[in-house]
Amino acid sequence: MNLNVVTVTATATLLACAALASAQQGTATADAAKAKEAARMAEAAKYTVTITSSKDASAQQALLYVPPEAAPDQKGRAAPLLVALHTWSADYTQCVEYLLQVRQRGWALVAPNFRGPNQRPDACVSSLAIQDVLDAVEHAGKHARVDESRIYLMGYSGGGHMALMMAAAAPRTWAGASAGVPITDLAAWHAENVAAVLFRRVAGPVRVTIFEGGHGCEIPASLHWLSRQRRGAPPAHQPEPETPGQPKPRQKK
Repeated sequence: MNLNVVTVTATATLLACAALASAQQGTATADAAKAKEAARMAEAAKYTVTITSSKDASAQQALLYVPPEAAPDQKGRAAPLLVALHTWSADYTQCVEYLLQVRQRGWALVAPNFRGPNQRPDACVSSLAIQDVLDAVEHAGKHARVDESRIYLMGYSGGGHMALMMAAAAPRTWAGASAGVPITDLAAWHAENVAAVLFRRVAGPVRVTIFEGGHGCEIPASLHWLSRQRRGAPPAHQPEPETPGQPKPRQKK
């Protein structure tokens, strides 16, 4: 028996088995991704509303979640409102990821599309996109009892960029704005893909925090920080005492 032939045959068999296993794993991963996407779209469909733009009368979609206790016909305490902004290449349906958090907190949520993914000029901080966000806030106020001293703005990546722009465009609307890994210089970002620099400051009457890290967002930490802010009150940067079930924000030392 030629041992070289046996060795080559065995190696080829092992490689073929490995390739088959890899292909099967890839198929399973793709199927799981499709199922996850289908579930996300189904969840988004439950909360999708259409808002008529006050600027050009176009139909703009958004997510709107109103906790039952904050419905217009209910009594009691008004709910804080989270305005969630999608990332650069996504649309409003991405913001279903905030639903679990706002339900746990008893907050209302509105996630405007603001002209969709950044594939055309209208979607990138245009006057139309800015008005879409403000129209969404007004729409939420008509369909929920919103605590106007606790309207919060949040986004990461391209949504972080829009959060910064909206904080500047309508500073008296927000109790606080949280921008995760935002684009802070569009020209530099396109030319060099430079990472955003961590900063945290009080910008006029609106509080802004930008979290450091990779290209992701600590949503519970951001919401915890926002929950401390009240419009018209001094900024609250120190964490409150922990309560059972409350996510603890990660602090930089």
